[in-house]
Amino acid sequence: MKGPFTDIPNNVYEQAKLDCLCYASAAEGIAEKFHTSQKLLAQLNPKASLSNLTAGTSLIVPNVDLLTAGGPTSDTVSADGLAGGPVAKLIVSKKGFWIHAVNAAGTILFHFPSTLGAGYDPSPTGDFSVTNISWNPAFHYQPTLFAEVSDKKPEAHLPKGPNSPVGVVWMALSKPHYGIHGTSSPETIGYANSHGCVRLTNWDAIELGHVISKGVKVEFQ
Repeated sequence: MKGPFTDIPNNVYEQAKLDCLCYASAAEGIAEKFHTSQKLLAQLNPKASLSNLTAGTSLIVPNVDLLTAGGPTSDTVSADGLAGGPVAKLIVSKKGFWIHAVNAAGTILFHFPSTLGAGYDPSPTGDFSVTNISWNPAFHYQPTLFAEVSDKKPEAHLPKGPNSPVGVVWMALSKPHYGIHGTSSPETIGYANSHGCVRLTNWDAIELGHVISKGVKVEFQ
C-alpha cells in the first residue's frame, strides 16, 4: 500500500517532469497485478471503497497464475522452458486483433488480445523480426510520429513506469519506430486505435517478453 502512487497529468509535457509514471492508485496496481480492470475489481467488491483502500483490506480478485501475478518484477516462464518448445514466430492478426506465439510446427503456444493501428497510423503488413527487448523503458515522445499532433510541437522524454505510453516492456521490430509493447490503458485492448504499434496489456506484454528472444520472426497478416 505504500506505493509510490502518482497523479498522472494528461499533458505529455507535464508527464515528462515526473520521476516515474507509476501507478496512480493502489486500486490500479492491484487490478493490474491480478490481470483485470478497476471496473471489474469494483464489481467483485461492491462493499469495498477502492478509492480509499487501507492495509489489511480483503478483496476478491481473479485467480490468475501466481507466477505472473506479481507485475513487472515477477519471475515467469523462460523461453527455454515452454512445454511446446520455444516460440519460433509471432503472428499478428490485423483483423482479429490478436497475437499468436507459435512454435516451429505452427502450434499456438500463447494467444494475446491486441490493439493495432488504424486510420492515419495503420500497423504494417509483411514479415519482420524482434530486434530488441527493453524492460521498464523510458519513452521518447516524437510528434512527427503521431498523425494527430502538429510536427511543430517539441519532443519530450517521459520516465519509465506502468503508466508509460509503452507500458513496462518494449519489443522493438525491424521496421523503425514500430514495436510490441504494454499499455497504461488495459481497457483499450482489442481495438484498432494505436499509432501503428501492437499494444498488449502490461501483464501479457510481460509474459510475451519472457518467452521470446531477439530474432523471433513477426508476421503481420
